[in-house]
Amino acid sequence: MNILLINPPNTYPKKCFTHKDLRVSMPLGLLYIAGMLKKEGYDPKLIDAFTLGDRLDISENEETIHVGTSFEGLMQEVRKERPDLVGITNQFTSQVDNSIEMARRVKEEFPDLPVIMGGPHASVAPFELLKHADVAIIGEGENTIVELMRHFDGKTPLSTIPGIAYQDKEGNEHLNPKKEFIKNLDEIPFPPYDLLNMNVYFDAYKKGFNERPYIKSERVLSMITSRSCPFNCVFCSIHLHMGRGWRAHSAEYVLNHLEYMVSKFGIQHVSFEDDNLTLNIKRFEAILDGMIERGIDITWDTPNGIRADNLDRCLIRKAKKAGCLFLVIGVESGDQWVLDNVVDKKLRLDDVERVARICFEEGINLSAFYVIGMPGEKREHIMRTFKFALGLDWKYDVYPSVGIASPLLGTRLYDICKENGYFVEEPTSKNLIAASRLYGKGLIKTPDFSPEDLAKWGKSFYRKLILVQLFKPRLWLKVIKEPHIYLRLARNALRKSGL
Repeated sequence: MNILLINPPNTYPKKCFTHKDLRVSMPLGLLYIAGMLKKEGYDPKLIDAFTLGDRLDISENEETIHVGTSFEGLMQEVRKERPDLVGITNQFTSQVDNSIEMARRVKEEFPDLPVIMGGPHASVAPFELLKHADVAIIGEGENTIVELMRHFDGKTPLSTIPGIAYQDKEGNEHLNPKKEFIKNLDEIPFPPYDLLNMNVYFDAYKKGFNERPYIKSERVLSMITSRSCPFNCVFCSIHLHMGRGWRAHSAEYVLNHLEYMVSKFGIQHVSFEDDNLTLNIKRFEAILDGMIERGIDITWDTPNGIRADNLDRCLIRKAKKAGCLFLVIGVESGDQWVLDNVVDKKLRLDDVERVARICFEEGINLSAFYVIGMPGEKREHIMRTFKFALGLDWKYDVYPSVGIASPLLGTRLYDICKENGYFVEEPTSKNLIAASRLYGKGLIKTPDFSPEDLAKWGKSFYRKLILVQLFKPRLWLKVIKEPHIYLRLARNALRKSGL
């Protein structure tokens, strides 16, 4: 069977994004799917809109920036490959329209060609995808895709395959019970990266896409070593796609994977994109020990954020020795009442400050995520968050990244807003991508704040941050040593301040 997997292009609103803000995300989900298919004896092909040519295609009009090969360019590849089955991913709800458009074009030209769609959005709105697809995979897809292949080989009826939504021949929609999540992630093969033109990804980092100023390497790859998170933050959607049970690759698997990436592709830097990389400290420490003992000579960071409360000085020292360049911690709020009663974060701010001090003393670059604009917050709570964030930056150089709460479909945040009539407009894939940005348009309005209030308060915060940065004597010493880092941070602060 000729199987064709497709990663569609992305689009971004021009008013909220510059080229420096654009993501060029490797389709790790599709790669894992391809790896499992290869393990079962199939020979899938992967068309990635980001790496189809020799360089990354970018086009724009008055309103949007389009990243990746055009839909017509992708359809030319479909015609050339003449597949027996097409699988289309959707990595982010904010980009689901591109996945739907790709499926629509395939079905319009090849109405009898089976189209399967997967990704996070399929887990919360599968029937939306079935308007232009035959099957939507809910949750993890590695084992489900193998069962679907047996169906298309004529061996298994769709009605017996758990974890899918599908249309029957009469056009009736069905939702099968969810499939059990994979318990032993080590059963999944390494992603077959050679299905992609890896040099295009490396070139994208070189040209500033996915930019993180501390990374000096050009050969950068993302890696996910665990799935899900047992905590219950009000805005988080990971449970909808990956369940509540945290599962992880063994330290041995992770170390072998790292060695494979270095030897095969010359990787110099790895971004660990886990939702909770450090939950099992023994496992995490075993990874660090293995990197040191095996001499895996890379740098690494945690751009998706980690928890601060299970880190200590010994672990942070070991992380630095193992190549850690930059850590991001998820703080969310600088007000303890909000963390406990609104975010449901189960985090103490004392632990955040403790880890910030240790990282500062040990020479680990640190940044922190904050979210404002959740129902239950008042202006005074948000001001406390700003004060806490400025204090961490002044004392320990913890650069703050502040966003506006984004009500993703299926989350408790979405349900609270829906039940109380807090939506300024219903969240859609078109408005969600800008809703979380201070210079975008928030979607939540409560008796305590409006989107305009949040934008105004956020811009004022970044103006104060600029002053804090200017009056830190030690900052100027760092600017002299590494000017590219601080020019980038200054540019971010200026943009977010509205100046």
